[in-house]
Amino acid sequence: DLRGSVRTLGSQGGRAMTSAEAETIVAMGGIGRPSANLSTAAYALMEPAVEKILSLPATLLREVADDVGCEIIESGIVLTGGGALIPGFSERLALATHVPVTSPESPLDVVIKGLRGMLSPGV
Repeated sequence: DLRGSVRTLGSQGGRAMTSAEAETIVAMGGIGRPSANLSTAAYALMEPAVEKILSLPATLLREVADDVGCEIIESGIVLTGGGALIPGFSERLALATHVPVTSPESPLDVVIKGLRGMLSPGV
């Protein structure tokens, strides 16, 4: 069944998923799995990379100074760029970090506007 497949695929990324995580991912249609457009084989190939990506912010939160970590936890994570467009990714990130994750209305535009602001102060 799909729940078992999701748990198996998740465990290949370095740790076994809990049943609740598998249920959430199944309910979301799976990370990076827009309905039936992505084969199980492609999903199996993607999942280890997704797990590594998700481990980075979780590791960062454990390693930063307490005051910085608290600020991130209180403010939440704002997911921008292409990652914000992947179905289920923000939910998966929230599960991995235990921090609320939001995305702006136009996540790709925010990246460009931020870059323009860094390159042209005062604009």
